[in-house]
Amino acid sequence: MRDAGKAMGHQPQRAYAFASVGVAAAAWAAIATRLTFLATPSLSSMLLAFYEFGLITIVALVGSTFLSERLNRVVNLVVAPGLVAVGLRFIIVALG
Repeated sequence: MRDAGKAMGHQPQRAYAFASVGVAAAAWAAIATRLTFLATPSLSSMLLAFYEFGLITIVALVGSTFLSERLNRVVNLVVAPGLVAVGLRFIIVALG
């Protein structure tokens, strides 16, 4: 089970780094797209977004210091359904 993180050919730390870069790039691309093609968001909306981004970043940095394989599985089982629900909500709002 120790080499389970190497299934895709990357060390776990490298895989986490690639995932973090991908998420950050996607977030900035989404913000740029919103500002380019859609109406400018309100100040309160932007402040809330920056607050959430900062809070999630701080939790991720603090959590990474004691993240184990078992805790990683628990976090994935808790976070994944929430992300799917948020994604579905975005699709419904976009189509509605």
